[in-house]
Amino acid sequence: MKTIAIDGQLRERLGKGGARSSRRDGRIPAVLYGQGKSIHLSVDRKQFVRAVQEAHGENIIFDVKVPGESAPLKSIAREVQHHPISRAAVHVDFQHIDMTKKIQLDVAVHLQGEPEGVRNYGGILEQPARDLAVLC
Repeated sequence: MKTIAIDGQLRERLGKGGARSSRRDGRIPAVLYGQGKSIHLSVDRKQFVRAVQEAHGENIIFDVKVPGESAPLKSIAREVQHHPISRAAVHVDFQHIDMTKKIQLDVAVHLQGEPEGVRNYGGILEQPARDLAVLC
C-alpha cells in the first residue's frame, strides 16, 4: 500500500451550500471519522486526483493533515462519491485507522493472461468475484 500525504482544511459551513462552495473553490468536501473522531473537512481536488492516479487501483493510506491536530491522521478513503455524468469526485469519506489494529478492506481482483481453455478450446471465462474482503 502506498502512503500519500494530503492537506485537509476544516469546513465551517456544512450541508449542501457549504459543499457547493467547496467544490467551486476547487476542493472536494470530505468527512474523516473513526477512533472517536468526526471531522468535516475539504481536500484539494488536484492533489486527491493525482494521489488516486499514482496508486493505479491500489488501496492508499492517506496522511491527512488537519489543522489543530499535532500529527497527520492515517486514513483510508472508505467511499468516494462521483458525479453521475462527469465522474468527478464530489465527496470523500476517510476512515481514520490505527496501524496496530485490524481492519477489513475490499481488494480488487485483476485477472492476468488468458486461460488455456479460452485460448485453445473456445471456452468462456466467468469471473464471479470482482473483489475480496481482506482482514489486515
